[in-house]
Amino acid sequence: SQKTTQHTIVAIFKQFEQYNRLHDTSKPLFFDTETTVDDQIIEIAFCDSDRHVIIDTLIYTDRPSSPGAFKVHGIYPHELIGKPTFITSNHKLRLQQVDVKCLAKQSANFIGQYSPYFKSNRYFSLSKACLHFGVEHTNAHRAAADAIACVTVWEGMMTSHHWDY
Repeated sequence: SQKTTQHTIVAIFKQFEQYNRLHDTSKPLFFDTETTVDDQIIEIAFCDSDRHVIIDTLIYTDRPSSPGAFKVHGIYPHELIGKPTFITSNHKLRLQQVDVKCLAKQSANFIGQYSPYFKSNRYFSLSKACLHFGVEHTNAHRAAADAIACVTVWEGMMTSHHWDY
């Protein structure tokens, strides 16, 4: 129902407000999404560099997820019922403008395997990027687990002696 959806959105904002009051907001945040085959967001999660999950929520869409997308993320359509919609959530976000960096691009440049076909460094799956730093990524393709795995890759790059972040 609309009331349930609105209540969920308010709860999400309160989670961010509480986080901002209790944590160092100068640290980077990491986020990940899971989507349908036509790029409709159905799950989003945010965590900080200490792996503290701030938000982990499903997002409602009435667009069906393809069998291929379901095979990747395992999110059933009935799990989305009653969750906030991206449209109602998006226009109410009161977040300051932030500098967004693409970790996939940064890790591709860090690993540095050039692809003549694409004329750029090769992108890797998050699981393969984690393995590059000696960590196995479990529960791949769920937003919270992937956001936390992004911290692992970021830490690996930040602690490397040859990376200038």
